[in-house]
Amino acid sequence: MSKSHITPEKLVATGSIVPELHYGPYLRLEVMIQLNNNLFIIRIVRNVHSSLQPGYICEGKRQSSGINTSASAAITSVYQSIFDSKTKYAGLSYLGLDQPETAQKLLEGITFHPFIVELENITVFVSCLGKITISNTNKIGYAASLFHKYRRIQSVFYQHINKDFFVITIYQNSQIVAEYKDTSPNAIWNKTGILTSILGDTLFVINHSMTLDKIDQARQKLYSCQLPNQCMLTDWNNEIIMEHLYELYLKRNIRRSVEWRQIFQNWIQQKSNIIELYTHFGKVYDSNYVFQERELHAWCMMLRAAGYTNITPYNKDVSYNEFWTNAPDPEKNREIIAKLYAEGLLSVTSPAGALWDCFRSSYNANSKGIDGKTRILSIIAEKFTYKEIIEQLEVIINGPGCPALEKPIIVRSKMSEVKEKEFQLFFADKTNVNMSSYKIDAKTQLPVLYLKDQKSAFWEKFSATYPNGMKHTSFMFHLQNSCYKYRENLGGLCITCNDYGYQPFENLIELVTINFSNKIQRDQLIHELEWLRCHLKRDYERELFVNENGMADHVDCINHCLLFVFRECMHQHFSRCQECDKIFTLFKDLTDRLDAIHHPKLLEYQEQLICYLAHQTHKAYLNVQFNSILRKLDSYS
Repeated sequence: MSKSHITPEKLVATGSIVPELHYGPYLRLEVMIQLNNNLFIIRIVRNVHSSLQPGYICEGKRQSSGINTSASAAITSVYQSIFDSKTKYAGLSYLGLDQPETAQKLLEGITFHPFIVELENITVFVSCLGKITISNTNKIGYAASLFHKYRRIQSVFYQHINKDFFVITIYQNSQIVAEYKDTSPNAIWNKTGILTSILGDTLFVINHSMTLDKIDQARQKLYSCQLPNQCMLTDWNNEIIMEHLYELYLKRNIRRSVEWRQIFQNWIQQKSNIIELYTHFGKVYDSNYVFQERELHAWCMMLRAAGYTNITPYNKDVSYNEFWTNAPDPEKNREIIAKLYAEGLLSVTSPAGALWDCFRSSYNANSKGIDGKTRILSIIAEKFTYKEIIEQLEVIINGPGCPALEKPIIVRSKMSEVKEKEFQLFFADKTNVNMSSYKIDAKTQLPVLYLKDQKSAFWEKFSATYPNGMKHTSFMFHLQNSCYKYRENLGGLCITCNDYGYQPFENLIELVTINFSNKIQRDQLIHELEWLRCHLKRDYERELFVNENGMADHVDCINHCLLFVFRECMHQHFSRCQECDKIFTLFKDLTDRLDAIHHPKLLEYQEQLICYLAHQTHKAYLNVQFNSILRKLDSYS
């Protein structure tokens, strides 16, 4: 094919970068060529079929090829349509991507160029170095890829580093077929089972000499472009530099609501170079705002970095007023302020001068008093704030005739916190106490804890457990008049409640304590036994339903139906009480977990509790009968 009718290409537009594409630098690239004395424009765009490949569009004489997967197909289709011929063109050769001028133009403004690292028979393509700063290199964002077979199919191994893991994503035909994550390069490549003869650190090439050189070059380039820590008056309108100085000096020391830029704008707009610092700040801050020392120090550093100079001719013992200038040559302004101060023309508030002036005025105003000095100090005090009087004169404001100070109430504990916790932990153990399910100590408002042994026995056990704990007197004092109660007798219980309600549970708890060495299992079983005792003693009676006239009605739960107990119920029952059935499930659990030698005792305790359950039922029914009889009595009984 003759090339005499082909004019070399001309670059029209460089396009923009899209990181997702391997051909990112050429996206929307436009090249104009001349074929057979006709102009054709070739544009590179995103491929609609694959996000990892470019698309090509050729336009000429109002003809368009649409998006094609190759430049040759795009140029050939438009050329054949215009000239009605079968001529074909190799499109990429006309784009001029191999020309140095074109490549240089396309790479303008690009700070990082992907590069290739050769490893034995493997080529690794490094596409990103991660986040690089002046002081440190952050590996997060680093990315590299290589070609190798995965499950006998040529694949792309995309290696990258996220916040927590090293990641390898395997692509086949632009589709993800596998992904691996781990905390180190060696571990993650071992997971893939590929290229086991090469270390993962080597395949990631993050520590390769070429990669390290690229990182150093990027850091040096970043250092050369680093923003300055100081600026001149001409840079005050540069938002980037001023924002950098704000981040460096002010951001962590002032409130976000402060319009800090207005400080500089007001200074630029005024005709004079000199300002009084606090007066100038008063235009932005509230009039009654109190500056902290750290905030003032940050502002002074910011002003010096921005080109300001402090020209105050005196120290802070004379006055707190400060004078600053933004003049390139501050010495002239310094001389002016010093001369004005020396001649007394500066409006400087001196605490010492104000004190003597007030003293003189008060003395002249009160010369006709009893001793010629009436109200002198009080007149002086009116010219100062309480804070200034206290700091300068070291006087008190709550003296004779003044209101008394509100002193805080201080409660001191004679016992250390560690010893108090030891005492509480000792009596939190269920092997030592039984917690009441309904009684509360009136003084401490805590549940009553019944001691399982005498106080002297507990003291011996406590002193052995905590040799350096509280002493005997303190131990007995904590037990006295508190929520800890010792039951010396059970005179308040009836014989049935004692023998069939209280005693079986005590025997069961003792049996569990002896035969279960695991503290967690032992405490769990003791808790279940105490919960069952609480249910049978209090909650069970509440679930029995008897009318005020003493008659029982049908209840759907078979455990709570009194008519069923009396064998008078003619209805069906569809539910059971899980809490009441625990009297059987708990004993079954104990029977399975204890040796056969204890089974007769368990059966005896279960029968005693069933008798106690019947006793509770009978007692609840009779109590209602008694109340119904009382209601039938008239006022004369």
